[in-house]
Amino acid sequence: MVVMRGDHLLIDRGPYWHHAIDRGDGTVVHFAGSVKQKTFAYVRIDTYEVFVGGNYISSVVTREYGQRLDREETVRRAEAMVGNSGYNLFTNNCEHLASWCVTGEPESRQVEQYTAVGGVTVITVGSGILIRDLLHAFGKISGLSGPGVLSALSATGQLVGGGAVAGLYLLGLVPAGLGVSVVFFVARDKHHLTDRERHARAVARHVGLFTALLSGVVAIGVLSAAGKTKGLSGAGISSGLASIGNAVGSGGMVSGASVLVAAPVVATGVFSALAYELMMRWQIRSSVPALNLAV
Repeated sequence: MVVMRGDHLLIDRGPYWHHAIDRGDGTVVHFAGSVKQKTFAYVRIDTYEVFVGGNYISSVVTREYGQRLDREETVRRAEAMVGNSGYNLFTNNCEHLASWCVTGEPESRQVEQYTAVGGVTVITVGSGILIRDLLHAFGKISGLSGPGVLSALSATGQLVGGGAVAGLYLLGLVPAGLGVSVVFFVARDKHHLTDRERHARAVARHVGLFTALLSGVVAIGVLSAAGKTKGLSGAGISSGLASIGNAVGSGGMVSGASVLVAAPVVATGVFSALAYELMMRWQIRSSVPALNLAV
């Protein structure tokens, strides 16, 4: 790999990637400090050997950009920051610095990815908890017994002119929509990205939206087939929810409803991330020009 002055460099540090700007003379500018004392980190100039740590210099990779600042301007920005501190993992880390030097926009894709995972997790857990309160509040029959749950689902479904099945699908759309919002944030288009990455992100957004809508239909199909009483009659829905609830260990119709409502969120996150990775790899291997797609 040929490294040029002004390149954005990355080195794999295990749980994270460390970033720097190449100065073209065997040294780099980076935000560095002890892992255990990151609050005392500061921007400094170091040799390649210090930057890579215990890794081989050959393991250094560069980040490609579609649009970027002039290389001399990038180095000037990096050198002007030498001596600055104020490290913050979420808003001012080594990746924020390197990205700002190259594009003028401080960003950290690592933070965005971890935020996405955390967001999907919170939405998934939260939707499972919230469904209990919603079912308890919407039903004409109080309580979370079988009749109470069916009453609540039916009341929810009536908002769109449907029944209990429509209610379950509608309840699932809320967390699924939040999941799509997370996907759209992390996979948003940026002018400085390469065409390949912009295309892969567009595909991820499309897949995330499609999955959120389709997974609710799949969940209804699972519900119909899961119970001892097949179909989507009152008895079939009750039996299906109970069977799904028993399958996750906690049991009960409420647990089954929680699983079906939360499933679209997980599916949206997983399939959009998978679509992004597969599209990036396919484009690199096939050298197919990327298309400018946007949602």
